[in-house]
Amino acid sequence: MSLELINYRPGVKEAPAAQAGTPSGASARPYIDIAKKEWYTPLLYLLCMAALGLHFYPILVFFPIFWLKAWKNDRYALIFQLTIFFGGYGLTDPTTTMKPWPSDIALGLSCLLWVVYRKTPLLRKTFFFILLYIAALFVLASFSLESMRIQIYTMRNYFGILYIIVPVACFAGHDFDIREFFRRLMPYVFIILFFYISDGFILPGNIFLPATHIWGDNVSSTFYSLYHLPLGSMMRKYPPGFYFVILAALPAIRYYRLRPWQWVVFIVALMATRTFTIITGFIFFWIFFQGSTLRTIKYIILSMVLGVGVYILDSYLPMTRDELTVTSSLRIKSSVDQFFELSEAVDDEDIAEFGSGRMAQILPKVDLMIDEGRTLTGLGFLHPQKTKITRYIITNDYYSDITQSEEVATAVEVIPVQIFINIGWIGLFIHCLFFLILYLCIRRLPYSAYYLSIAFLMSWFGLGGFVGLIGAQGLFVLSVAYAAIIMNARSKQ
Repeated sequence: MSLELINYRPGVKEAPAAQAGTPSGASARPYIDIAKKEWYTPLLYLLCMAALGLHFYPILVFFPIFWLKAWKNDRYALIFQLTIFFGGYGLTDPTTTMKPWPSDIALGLSCLLWVVYRKTPLLRKTFFFILLYIAALFVLASFSLESMRIQIYTMRNYFGILYIIVPVACFAGHDFDIREFFRRLMPYVFIILFFYISDGFILPGNIFLPATHIWGDNVSSTFYSLYHLPLGSMMRKYPPGFYFVILAALPAIRYYRLRPWQWVVFIVALMATRTFTIITGFIFFWIFFQGSTLRTIKYIILSMVLGVGVYILDSYLPMTRDELTVTSSLRIKSSVDQFFELSEAVDDEDIAEFGSGRMAQILPKVDLMIDEGRTLTGLGFLHPQKTKITRYIITNDYYSDITQSEEVATAVEVIPVQIFINIGWIGLFIHCLFFLILYLCIRRLPYSAYYLSIAFLMSWFGLGGFVGLIGAQGLFVLSVAYAAIIMNARSKQ
């Protein structure tokens, strides 16, 4: 079968709302109804992924069967299944479950497809800008004292946008309907949400989402030794599964309607994360991506009322206290209170406590950049374990745990600052410009807001150190959205 994409015609303007998939009101949006048989394959696949995340490696033999069946019968499922496998998304750990990393396999596959795939003008333009972006990263990395051999370990995480070609190749020779894509996505999304509810509240532990974070030394969850809490407990589930869930965010508020039980599933699963950045990201997304000014104003008012109500509720729930911090049950009150405490900060130590200690990570590394005069090009893509340059191994006096105070001056849990440390002001500007240019390439196509919605949420999550647009998990999802837009436009010509 020839890997050929029908030519996209540059300059074609976006269709009117009804044609472009932007209905004028809620009545024009259908409910998301999923037939019983459509749950079986997604559920079985995600259970296999969970088993792999629990280090039950015999399950690997079943994945090629899933993919071959999907290649033959369901190309939409093939996109979802490959993306989930390569990214992990809380089901598997992308860096420890397998060697080589699945994300590296995806990167190799992407490079191969970009070489052999017959590209249309739009794809060629996209590929050109990706190559310019990667070249710019190498140029900026060349200013670092660290060797390129070490830097490539970290730098390759920025290359995940190459994955755009994989969904496109999955639909070679087949028509693509983005509405069908949205509908077929929903079983995978809701099953992941059910997994969050189960692991967070029903069977608290790392069972269905075994690759979410667990606090403590030498704590893991495996197939023969499951990590779980007593019944009646609540466990905070870290949010990598929601990096994939956001593929359904814009469809759920703009092109479809959710039934009450579906809203309950989403909200309860979101509460299982107890992560301020994730929760507020979805709130702001829900407000500003409605596609209607009137609805946006209405939801701003509603969100303010509900936000105050949740803050008050969290104030009356039990608090968790340790030597340094007080954390509210829902982590809403404690997160908001940090901003009030910041305004009262009197020295660097007070500032260092902001953002759950994230500023403690940032301050000495930025100070080092300033001292070395490297704010324009950054320190380079230093590696937390492989970098051995003495001047870049610092003692961080802001950490309360002195056993963790010696570290390489690189990793921080705020993605824009991480980019700044890696490649400086110039690199941060190039990074933002690159993703803007990708949007400009598709801005005239129907559903181009889909790309913006993913970019917005990933960038917002990045403020809390969660993936952003410099990690494979985030870039794979953004690539799928970008590819869906151009495949839909191709099939409608």
